[in-house]
Amino acid sequence: MDLEAARREIVAHAFSRLGIDAPDLANEIADAYSRERDEGIYLLPGAVEALRHFRQRGIRLALVTNGSAAPQRRKIERFGLAPFFDFIVIEGEFGTSKPDEHVYTLFYTNDLSDIDLEIAVLDNGSNDEHRGQLKTYLADQGIPLIQTGFDNSVAPQKHGVALTNFVLENDGCTHYLFLDSDMWFVEEDTIPTMLAELVESPPDIFGCQARISGFYAHRIIEDLGYEFDSR
Repeated sequence: MDLEAARREIVAHAFSRLGIDAPDLANEIADAYSRERDEGIYLLPGAVEALRHFRQRGIRLALVTNGSAAPQRRKIERFGLAPFFDFIVIEGEFGTSKPDEHVYTLFYTNDLSDIDLEIAVLDNGSNDEHRGQLKTYLADQGIPLIQTGFDNSVAPQKHGVALTNFVLENDGCTHYLFLDSDMWFVEEDTIPTMLAELVESPPDIFGCQARISGFYAHRIIEDLGYEFDSR
């Protein structure tokens, strides 16, 4: 929910009931309230110390909050909270809100301790406002960011071409996992389960599909029973 817009609507409705035709003044009052409210927000005593304690113990943390992106990000930056969390999910960025179960399935984990996994990010000319942060994070983690040569318009065939090119240029791997940035797993240990199924499959089977959910689909996409063979 965009609280700033909602407050404007509330004040405008109050003015209308009072017979006052002053939309600019109504917006000024609503915006002034939003500013005063934001300035009055503070962290409870001991909050940062508690977060630091959890991090020092190696406990992974996620911040999940409803609301529009800009004001929530301002609060996170104002109080320096981002470094304490492994995941930050904001309704305005994610597209849905608590208590939607899809918000929480984002945090299903995979035990990759027995898998020699290498990660690369393929980019179709992204112009997202957080692209700079992503580039910095990937550089810090030693993860390559590869430009596919495509633009960021939606075209499913681009995925196939981008993945084909990547496989041909990186043919030293035994298996490849292709996952859109707006897709996520809905069960624990999906990656090792998929790998085990492929290893145990007949030699003419080389692909499988997991149960996933998507930002744009807002639903779980089931395994459709596709089997890919090498013929």
